[in-house]
This record gives sequence, C-alpha cells and structure tokens, in this order.
Amino acid sequence: MREIDSYALAGYVPDPAGTRRLQRPYLVPSVVGVGLFLYGFARALFTSELHYLLLCLIGWGMFFGAMMLMRRAKPKSPLTGHPLQQYRYVGHDAAPFEIAYVDHDAKTYFRKILVPAGSHF
Repeated sequence: MREIDSYALAGYVPDPAGTRRLQRPYLVPSVVGVGLFLYGFARALFTSELHYLLLCLIGWGMFFGAMMLMRRAKPKSPLTGHPLQQYRYVGHDAAPFEIAYVDHDAKTYFRKILVPAGSHF
C-alpha cells in the first residue's frame, strides 16, 4: 500500500462524514455478529449444549468478516463519484495502522484508524 503523510495532504479538506459513510454498510453485520457471539458465549458458559459454541463462532466470523470487507472497501467520493485512493497514513499524529482515503479531484480526505495507538498488534 502506498504511503502518504500530513505534508502531502496540506491543502486538502478533511471530510468528517467520510468515516461514517465507510462504516454504515457494515454496521448491521458487525452488531449482529457481536450479539451472536455474546449470546452464544453466555449460553455455552451456563449450559452444556455445544451448539451454542457454533453460534459463537458464527458471530465471531460475521464480525471479523465485516471488518475485513470494510478494510478492503473502495468507497466513492460523494462529490465526484470517483473511487477514493487508499494510502497508509504515516503523519506525525498517525496511529500504528491508519488508512487515509483521498479524493484528489475534490481535494478532500478522511482517515480510518484500524489499529489504535497503544495496542499490542
């Protein structure tokens, strides 16, 4: 993945709604996946029925599947309709793994943190 820093984004306008537009299609599968995981895990702890572990694994798979699809998504710019370019953001204020989605035609960008600062990944 190509890299971009804060100096290269000078003159570009941040798009505060960009992250919400990226996450919106994956919200329902993520919430359902977490719900299935928690329900299956709680039921597996308090009962001896192993099919709840399968429900737990399905929930885990839904959540991480949605996260992987969101990571690989190619969102389009609401202003120009062109696909946004993905860059690994390496600015002075960057998280360990952060992606910048840039629209060079409209001079806008937004950043999505995948691994927050302080995590042990």
